[in-house]
Amino acid sequence: MIAVTVLLCAGILVFWRFAMQPAPPQQTEAGPRLDQGVYISDSRLVGRRDGKRQWEITSARVRDDGDNVDLLEISEVVIFQDNEPYFTVYAEQGRWHRPTNNLELMGNVSATGPDDFALTTTRLFWEAGTEVLRAPEPLVVHYRGAEAQAETMVAETKVELVRLTGNVLISQDGMIWQMEEIVYDMANDLMHVYGSATLQVEKGSGE
Repeated sequence: MIAVTVLLCAGILVFWRFAMQPAPPQQTEAGPRLDQGVYISDSRLVGRRDGKRQWEITSARVRDDGDNVDLLEISEVVIFQDNEPYFTVYAEQGRWHRPTNNLELMGNVSATGPDDFALTTTRLFWEAGTEVLRAPEPLVVHYRGAEAQAETMVAETKVELVRLTGNVLISQDGMIWQMEEIVYDMANDLMHVYGSATLQVEKGSGE
């Protein structure tokens, strides 16, 4: 169970650590000006690092008001690894803050990847300056038949720590682990459990 939890947290951390390096938006077809800022149709933002694509965001509408670039009607976000598609993310809306390079995705956010990895939540924040990924609202992660739920997540990529807090539930094969907080130290391959922990075994599980 601990090994499955480690893989879940590592998948989330890898997803953002190597992907979210925002770059200026690639603008294609200009649309009508509404309120303040410029709306652009059929726009795509591309993030690159060392000459390789890291991520692409395709949005039906982009609103550029200077400091903030609002992404509306997002069709998909593709995360690349070694210049090949690796993760696919869907979100209703997004916002890129130019001065800080912070990125926010919101509204029924979901991500899929290898080994049946899937993440669902309602809001994700990437803080570029501190290299911290935050999920401030409840999230669910599926991986290789296991499911993890938590109220919040914080991934500190510089120190390689992933923290799940608030009624953390990990279920697999009829067993449910419940705890207050889990912190995974990737650098030292250690899992820390804080607060009380409870194991529930469902009937018919064979245990």
